[in-house]
Amino acid sequence: MNKVAREKMILINQGFVHAVVLRYREGPQIAQAEYADNLAETRRLLTFLLHMSRLDVGFNPDGSGGSDDYARPKLGRNLLEILSSNLEVVQRCFPALQDTIRLVGESANGQASLPALKTVHDETVAYLAELRTRLSGGEITAKQTEIQSEAETITLEHFIGYSKEVDQRWRETLAPRKEEEFRDLITGLNSLLMNEFLAIEQLLIHGFVFQRWGLHATAERCFWQSVEEMRAAFRISQVILVLGGDPGQMRSEPHLIPHRVAVGRNKEEALSNDLLLMEQLIAAETSLADAANADTGATETLVSIVRRHTSYRDWLTARLTQCGDPASEERFEQEKNGSLEAMLARWNVK
Repeated sequence: MNKVAREKMILINQGFVHAVVLRYREGPQIAQAEYADNLAETRRLLTFLLHMSRLDVGFNPDGSGGSDDYARPKLGRNLLEILSSNLEVVQRCFPALQDTIRLVGESANGQASLPALKTVHDETVAYLAELRTRLSGGEITAKQTEIQSEAETITLEHFIGYSKEVDQRWRETLAPRKEEEFRDLITGLNSLLMNEFLAIEQLLIHGFVFQRWGLHATAERCFWQSVEEMRAAFRISQVILVLGGDPGQMRSEPHLIPHRVAVGRNKEEALSNDLLLMEQLIAAETSLADAANADTGATETLVSIVRRHTSYRDWLTARLTQCGDPASEERFEQEKNGSLEAMLARWNVK
């Protein structure tokens, strides 16, 4: 199941950025198809992770070995590369998904999860066929009839309309600036983009971990921060494009965090792992912001992202101090607001 989770997280991360690339280079209609696919895949991932938690499967998507680079998305620069990249990930995922269905079906405690996991399997089969059709020259459109949740009714243009994370140069598809002039900056931004993918995944996994442990208020905050990381990736991708770069094509080691989701074995370790990650993010972003030219739009973007990461770092620090004070921890967990249940309901995850 961890193999399936790993591949689907790759697909989610790259799909969101692919929609940003396609809107800038191909137009809204093509981008909407990718965006709709990404929303559907997000629902499938959330469903899969929820049932991993219910089946008490340990979360360890990156295993104990392998390359740190494996889990990073391979982002495409044009429609053909994007479709090919998506197809490659789904094909890698499919055998593990088939094994999951078989093993859960044979398990005495897996019967309650089997229908939901079979739905994930069947939808993945359909998506695999759709990608092959598109690569063979078939029409690329968003299939509104296949919407399965309230969250999937939001179009890309609707999202852009209300989002505060939109770079107007990207939105208006202004001609990109010369890449050579900003090569080092683009390389650094791509490293930060990869770091955001790691943060999205680790916080998402920890959200389900905290929920399993009954720490619902902590889980809510963790899920919310995962969404914040998605917004940061969205903004960084836009800046890369308007500077003439390709998201994901160049990475710089000084700013690049090894991509390995560090799942905590207990609440203290999970919070500490997230705190370390925030500190690494802040250091990389601050370093690049200090070196960026003010007129590129990168400095403003990075300062905003650093501010959010600093806020979460401070929250994690305070939350860790409560671990040694049961009364304080109990009071905090009583502040649960139901946002996690509302989010899962909005995605029709059950």
